[in-house]
Amino acid sequence: MTPLLGIAATEAKVVFRTGLLQPLCLSLGLLLVISSWLGAQRIETLQSEVEAAGLADREIWIHQGEDNPHAAAHFSRYAFKPVPALAVFDAGVLDTSGAAIWMEGHYQNPAQFRLVEDSSLTKIGLNLTPANVLSAFGSLLLILTLAASVAGEREDRTFRQLLVIGVSPRAIIFGKTLPALLMVCLIILASALIVAVPMMILELRPMPDASARLLMLIAIYGLFFVTVAGVAIGVSSLLKDRRSAYGTLIGGWAVIAVIGPLLAGEWVVTVHPDPDGAATYQRVDDASKEYFHDSEAREDVLQAALETHGVTEKAGLPFRYDGYELQHAEEVAHPKFEAIYGSVRATYANQERLLSVFSAFLPTLALADISSGLAGTDRHHHERFADAAEQHRRKIVKQLNDSLAFGDLGHEGRYTVGREVWETIPDFDTAPPRFVTLASHYSTSFAILCIQAFLAVVFAMVGISLAAREALS
Repeated sequence: MTPLLGIAATEAKVVFRTGLLQPLCLSLGLLLVISSWLGAQRIETLQSEVEAAGLADREIWIHQGEDNPHAAAHFSRYAFKPVPALAVFDAGVLDTSGAAIWMEGHYQNPAQFRLVEDSSLTKIGLNLTPANVLSAFGSLLLILTLAASVAGEREDRTFRQLLVIGVSPRAIIFGKTLPALLMVCLIILASALIVAVPMMILELRPMPDASARLLMLIAIYGLFFVTVAGVAIGVSSLLKDRRSAYGTLIGGWAVIAVIGPLLAGEWVVTVHPDPDGAATYQRVDDASKEYFHDSEAREDVLQAALETHGVTEKAGLPFRYDGYELQHAEEVAHPKFEAIYGSVRATYANQERLLSVFSAFLPTLALADISSGLAGTDRHHHERFADAAEQHRRKIVKQLNDSLAFGDLGHEGRYTVGREVWETIPDFDTAPPRFVTLASHYSTSFAILCIQAFLAVVFAMVGISLAAREALS
C-alpha cells in the first residue's frame, strides 16, 4: 500500500473511531431529506396554484362579455411565472420576486404576489433548502472531520514520525483529505438523488436543460468543498493542538457560512438601497400619462395622420382614430418603461457587484450566486420572465387597439366586441431559458470559486510544509 493510501485508511479509521462522523452524517442526511421534501411539496403547491390561476384567468377573460377593446386592454390578463423544478434544491429569490405580472394596457406593471414582501432580491437568507443545508452544514461536517487531521498528529507527536519514514507533505495532504472528500462526494451525489426523487414523484414541470444544470450544480458544490477542505487542512497544519484547530475552524465557519453573508446582505442594501416600489409605480404612471397630457404632441400626431391619408378630418381616416392614437401612446411609452425598469435593474446589479467583492472572502456568496442561477431562481431568470411578459403585453394591447381601430368601421356608437375576439388573444406561455444563454452573468462568481479552490490547495500545501519544517528542525 502506498503512503498516501495508508494515511487515508488510517485517517478514516480514526474518524470512525471517534464516533463523531456517524451522527453528523445522519443529521445532515435527515436535513437534506426533510428540506428536499418540504421544498418539493412547496414548489408543487405553487405550481398547482399557478396552473389553476392561469386556467381561471383564461376563463374570466373569454367569458367577460361584450366590451370595448380598449376597456378590455385595461381589464387584460395575467402572465404567471413558470416554477422551475430545481427550485426544490435552491429557492433563490423565488419568494421575493413575485409570481405573476398583470399585463394591463398603458402600464408595464411589476411582478405581484410575492410570498415574502419585505425582503430584497439580493438579500441572503437562511431558508431550509437543500442548497443552504449542503453549503452550511456540509461545510461544517467537512471542517469537523478535518480539523484535527494534522493538529492531532502534532499534538500526539506522530507527525514527525510520518516525515522521518519518508512520507512527503503532498502525500500527507491527499491522504488526510481523501476520506473526507470521498465522503463529501457521496453527500453531494446523495443530495442530487434526494432532490431528483421528489421532482420525479411529484411530476414537477421539467426545465429544458435540467440534467445539465444538475451536473453543473454537483461540480460547483464539489469545487466549494475543495476550498473548505484546503482551508481546514491548512489551518490544522499551522496549529499544534486539536482544541485550537476546532475553535479556529468552527469560528471561521460561523463567519463564512452564517454571519458574513447576513452582514454582507445588510451592508449591500445600505449602500445601494432597494428601489422604492411606490416611487417606481409613480414613474410608470407618469410615463403612461405623459403623452395624453401633451396637447401639442397629440395635435402633431393627428395632423400627421390626416396628412398621410390626405384628409382633413378624423371621420375621413380609414380607421378609428381613437384606436390608432391609443396604440401610438403605447409605443411612445415603451422606451420610457424600459428606462424606468432599467434603473431598477441597475440598482440590483450594483448590489450584486458589491456582493461579488465580499464573495472574494466569503465563498458561500459566490456559491449561492451560481447555485440559484443553475436552479433558475435568481434575478436574471426572473428578468427573462418579466421581459417575456412585457413583450406579450405589447402584443395583446396592439391586437386590441387594432381591433378598435380597424374592426367593423361601419358600426355606429360605442364599438364593442365579444368572445370571437377574446379567443384570438393568445395565452402567455414561456419556459426558463437555457443556462448557456445566461452563463456570462455568473463568470465572476465561477472565477472566484476556482481561484479560491486553487489558493486553498496552495494554503494546505504551504501549511503542511511549514509544519514539516518545524517538526524536523
